Order: sequence, then structure tokens, then C-alpha cells
Amino acid sequence: MITLSCEFVKDLSVTQLLHVGGIVEAWYAQAMNEMKSPGQQLAAMRRRQDKPCVVCGKMIEQALGKRRYCSDSCHSKAAYRRRVERQTADSSGASKIER
Repeated sequence: MITLSCEFVKDLSVTQLLHVGGIVEAWYAQAMNEMKSPGQQLAAMRRRQDKPCVVCGKMIEQALGKRRYCSDSCHSKAAYRRRVERQTADSSGASKIER
């Protein structure tokens, strides 16, 4: 762990303090990266890409492979549309046995 004495910090300029802070920040990020579990490391390597939402066309930034909708509301709209299409296809094209 890096500790800085008060006298040392007083003698540093703002630029030097930012540099020391950057070194500490980089060290912390590297330490956190090494402490990740194998599952977290694998998830970090997954390919991400920008793609449009199937319903509204809004771009989804850094979407993983299977993601198709930008929000829960778009997902619900798509499910409703599928259900309506299924119901209309059943009522118009299928032969039903009348009782």
C-alpha cells in the first residue's frame, strides 16, 4: 500500500499530485483486475457491438450477442405483437372443430 506523509504532499505541485494519483489509480485497477474471478474475466472478454433495437430502432451501445431490445418496454411491445400475430393466424388460417 502506498502512503504519503503530509510534508511530502505539501511539497508537491498540483501536476505532481495528479501524476501520483494516476499511478495509484492504475495500480488499483491492475490489482482489481487480478482479483477478478475466472467468470468475470471471461465476461470481460465477450464481444460487444452497437446494434439497433428491433422494435424502435434506437442504437444499443455495447450490446452483447443476444440482446435485441433497448428496454423492457420494447421487449414487452415485441411480445405483445407476437401474441397478437399468433392469435390472428390461429383464428384466420386454422380449421377449428365447432362444438
